[in-house]
Amino acid sequence: MRRTIGVLGLGVFGRTVVKELTDEPVDIITIDKDKTITQRIESYVLEAVIGDFTDMELIKSVGIAQCETVIIATASSLESSVIATLNCKNLGIKNIIVKVKNKRHREIMEQLGATEVIRPEYAAGLKLSKQLRNPNIRDVIDLEDDVSIVEFTPPKKWFGKSIKELDLRSEFGLNIIGIKSAQTNMINYNLAVDAPLDETDILVAIGNKDDIEEFDYVED
Repeated sequence: MRRTIGVLGLGVFGRTVVKELTDEPVDIITIDKDKTITQRIESYVLEAVIGDFTDMELIKSVGIAQCETVIIATASSLESSVIATLNCKNLGIKNIIVKVKNKRHREIMEQLGATEVIRPEYAAGLKLSKQLRNPNIRDVIDLEDDVSIVEFTPPKKWFGKSIKELDLRSEFGLNIIGIKSAQTNMINYNLAVDAPLDETDILVAIGNKDDIEEFDYVED
């Protein structure tokens, strides 16, 4: 069954979300005031509407109420985000995802009942800083306040040793949940804990954020 997703605001973030969703089994409804941008996105979506996404009558008329998820994808105006969030709440939208630009706005949107509040620029900055601190770190995903997932290239001193032999849980507080192949970019979750690691392996681990951000486990 196809789901319907609404994207309110077609800045860089909103357009990226739309294009990334085009290969998924979803129907997308977008609303933005900019005619040129809206026309450019028409081929990717079920309906591309030119208008003010804070207008309750407009969003009802184009079917936003039928959306399972609505993404309020612009953070340029707190007032617009607040009105759009409240409108979506009043329409009974199950999942309301709101982009914000700072911590104060995040707190406001959470208090209004947004299902998820995101700060993509902040998250991207954190990710980049972690990668710059140690080039062996390929990606870090924060799941909760104290839990993260990390993808990293094992240090050379681990080559030829197995996950079981390294005992990373005891040594670094890391639980290896998968191994990604650098050649195929696919993650194998069926771990062969006795198999030796080599330079083509990328480890995927979950653990406490403080342990992960120590980065001592990737030092050669």
